[in-house]
Amino acid sequence: MERLQLTLILTFLAYRTFGQHVELEDLRRDTLTLNNITPTLLWQHYGLIKEEVFEVCNYRDAMGGILTYDELRGLPSLSDSTIKMLKEQLPLFIGTENKQSGELSLRLQPLSKDLISLRLEHNGPGYDAVVRGNPADLQSSIGWSEINIPLAGADTRLLLGQHTLSAGQGLVLSAPAFPSPSSREFFAKGMRGSTSAYSSHSGIGLDLRGRRWHMGGSLDQESFGLCTHREFENGSLGLAIRDSLASVYGKWYKRSWRVFSEAAIHEQVLGINLWQNDILTEWVATRDENGIATAWLMSGRIPNGDWNVSWLTGRLRGTWRQGNWSLQLAQHGSLKTTSAPSFRAVLRYQKGPYRMEHHRHGRTMGILGRMDGNLGSSRFTAMWAACSYGGHPIWLGIPYAPGALSVKAVHANYLGFWASWRNSGWYVRGELDLSEFTQPALSVQCGCSAGLEELAPLIPKIRIALSDYIRRINRDGHQ
Repeated sequence: MERLQLTLILTFLAYRTFGQHVELEDLRRDTLTLNNITPTLLWQHYGLIKEEVFEVCNYRDAMGGILTYDELRGLPSLSDSTIKMLKEQLPLFIGTENKQSGELSLRLQPLSKDLISLRLEHNGPGYDAVVRGNPADLQSSIGWSEINIPLAGADTRLLLGQHTLSAGQGLVLSAPAFPSPSSREFFAKGMRGSTSAYSSHSGIGLDLRGRRWHMGGSLDQESFGLCTHREFENGSLGLAIRDSLASVYGKWYKRSWRVFSEAAIHEQVLGINLWQNDILTEWVATRDENGIATAWLMSGRIPNGDWNVSWLTGRLRGTWRQGNWSLQLAQHGSLKTTSAPSFRAVLRYQKGPYRMEHHRHGRTMGILGRMDGNLGSSRFTAMWAACSYGGHPIWLGIPYAPGALSVKAVHANYLGFWASWRNSGWYVRGELDLSEFTQPALSVQCGCSAGLEELAPLIPKIRIALSDYIRRINRDGHQ
């Protein structure tokens, strides 16, 4: 009798295991956290590119774990959208929940027509909202609000305002503005709020997600968009629509191989990549009215660094990093369109907080020195740069400031100094341009970014100051 009972129990467990494979797979993914997920799952199921996977895992191993999502902002490869996706889909630890938070940012721009720029952000378990704009011109403000609606079997989000709808390789719907240097495969899908008018729409969006399916819709005054997506054991299949255009997209993956594609009437994309022994190799073909264009990308790791090289529509690019040294090479101008392409190179040496860079593009040459450090609770950056312009531009990385690009394009002889200071949400960034010694130029940008609970006692004073500011503009005009 005991043997019979044991046999029945084992038979029942086998039936539950093999007969409900999908549920067990979903349960396994539901127990994943940012601190226990494997690199392969970060790549295959959550769409992180190779550099992002390496940085997250290396940082996690070096620090012994990730305690807050704010730590991810220090990893240079992670974008804000990637951090937001990880925060939404992967908890730090099992049983943790995202708490309600808010942030109000203020920027003063003395040399801009928009003297004051405000950004209000609220994140909660059931409602998110972001608004950015000039308080003196509320009609030009841009932002979005998102409401989570619990439905049986689906996570539903209603989004009002500026947003993007992404699917496939971006042939019909929105595509990333800055693609990855190591892969042409796109992973973004569904609805996202936006504070930029570039490649976005202002209207109503609806996003529904189940365990293995997804649907999204977008409607504004000029167009509508729709996408539907279904995941399978070794791939996915979807449909994207924007007005009169439609496409079918899909992916197939098994072990270290991935195939991704999207096909519309006007354009088709097919890509294949392999990740094996820390080396990612990818081949992509795109067909449109101009013919067929191919791209080849390859990246990998060495004991003290990593490398990547790509050949995209006749342009060569590559990066090599080892220890404190790195070298970047980029070709400007395709061999198919010009007989004399130019090459831009950046040699960088960084040791701790100190960095030196040498830029070369044709006859243009530049040099940069930078230092980052801490003074008590404050963080500062000091930098100087000099450039001898020879007809080809170079791009210099400058100290970070919220809402501003951290790069400066140099198209003339340049000599200047940069500095930034941040402490408890307050920041100041300035540039002293000495390119013209007789007419030096000084620009300063300052602002505040702090939690709403910290600013609550100051809200009445802020309201009075803004009201006075708007009254002065309406009376005198803005000079």
